[in-house]
Order: sequence, then structure tokens, then C-alpha cells
Amino acid sequence: RRQRQMCIRDRCCYCLTATAQSADKADKIRLGVKGGVHFSNMNYSNLNQYDVKGVNGGVGGIFAEFDLGMKRRFTIRPEILFLTRGSKVKGVDQYGDDFNYQLKAKYTDVRLPIIYNFNTPDKISPYIYVAPILGIARGGNIDYSTSEMGEVEPWPSVDVSTANLAKFDFSAAAGLGVRVPIQITESKLSLI
Repeated sequence: RRQRQMCIRDRCCYCLTATAQSADKADKIRLGVKGGVHFSNMNYSNLNQYDVKGVNGGVGGIFAEFDLGMKRRFTIRPEILFLTRGSKVKGVDQYGDDFNYQLKAKYTDVRLPIIYNFNTPDKISPYIYVAPILGIARGGNIDYSTSEMGEVEPWPSVDVSTANLAKFDFSAAAGLGVRVPIQITESKLSLI
């Protein structure tokens, strides 16, 4: 069985988050949901001659934010996110047949962003963050088909959990964002 060295790389993740908090300044904990679009790509060590594309999908999850310090400039935001990673490869194999390969792996990411807020959370606040990420593969499929003279021949689908794919992935992320507080009631703020 031929092994390929693969590296999963998050290209970009655009997310919209919503949290609720009390207007009381002593309240330094916020809970929220997160959702958006996830673009993933894989690098293969020996497939430069083929058409390799990433797999796009949704991302969603939950988080809790904990403000640190008197000025609340630092925040820790543990997150659990659910997303799909993978790739599509098209080309011609060594027998001259066209082939299509698609990997869609379902992942649960446990992230721990450390955030620096340029203002307090109750004002419009740009922020930057760094985060270690532990990705855990939960399943998914690998589909492969060939076509000869226009006739497509699908192969049996393979479950990712039985394939030669790492069950765990450790990576890091960095980024920036802006928090915008919106008054919901006299005692509640929503941060977007």
C-alpha cells in the first residue's frame, strides 16, 4: 500500500460570533456560539502533476470567554468547533485513466485562543489572538473513481477512521478581529 505524506493547513476561517453578557463591569465571563465558512487545503509530497483543490465547508461551535486583569485587556476563549477538512485531486493515472479522489474528514477542534483587546469589551474593540489547536478526526469519507472512455467507475468509499490518516492534528492559528457591543436590554449586551 502506497503511503502519501499529507499536511492539513487551514487557509482561512471567517466566523461570526455572538455572546451575551451582563452590563455589570464585574462580569468577566461570556458564553457564545460561533459559525462561519472554513476553507481547507492539503499538501501532498508527490502530487505536483495533478489538479489539487481544497474542500470548503461550514464551521460551528461554542465558546466561553474569560477576561483577565483589572483592565480586561487579555482574554482566554476556550472553543470547541466542528468542521470538515480535505481535498479533491483530479488527474490521469499511470494506466492513462482519468481519476477523481476526494477526501472529506470531519474534525472536532479544541482551541484555546489568547486574545489581546485594544479596548475594554464593553466598547468597540479591535483584538489580536494566537491559539493552539488540537484537531480530532471524527470520521468522514474517501471517495475514488476512474473513468475510461467517458465511463465512470466508482470504487468503494473508504471510512476515514480506517484509512492511513492521523487521528490527531496539532496546529496553531493567529488572527485579528473587532468586537462590537450591541445593547439588547438594560442589563444585557451582545458582542458581535
